[in-house]
Amino acid sequence: MTTTIISCDFDNTQHARALPFLLNEYCKDLLGFSQELPRESLERLIPGLMALPQAFALLARRGDEFVGFAICLYGFSTFKGRRLINIHDFGVLPKFRGQGIGKRILKEIECIANKNDCCKVTLETQANNTKARSLYESMGFNGQLLDDSAGQQLFLTKTLG
Repeated sequence: MTTTIISCDFDNTQHARALPFLLNEYCKDLLGFSQELPRESLERLIPGLMALPQAFALLARRGDEFVGFAICLYGFSTFKGRRLINIHDFGVLPKFRGQGIGKRILKEIECIANKNDCCKVTLETQANNTKARSLYESMGFNGQLLDDSAGQQLFLTKTLG
């Protein structure tokens, strides 16, 4: 059966149900998180994304079933003076992994980035998530070095309220 990658229309009821479902499934399976998201967070997802003009999402669909997703945000590289895309969340349902769906989503994001003159696509992953890291590395993602003597860049977080 063919898998298609489509742009998520936040106004489309089917899409607006699929994206929170897929995000929640991803969180339940996420290394280091492994729990459902609070109902309130899921309810705020679509309105929150709709309020951000720099946000977009992709859905992977196989037949009538949504099987994967990516939630992305446009940013800006001050060093390059150009837009970038950050893949904020990305997942494929466990029973559909290993079938090339993740690669298809990443290729579509790269096409979108090229069409929009972005200088790069960024994402973060857990260090021990070897399967995801293998996929990302096979698609050209790697740790960024500005200068060998400075070491690899780190993505740091400070959680607020």
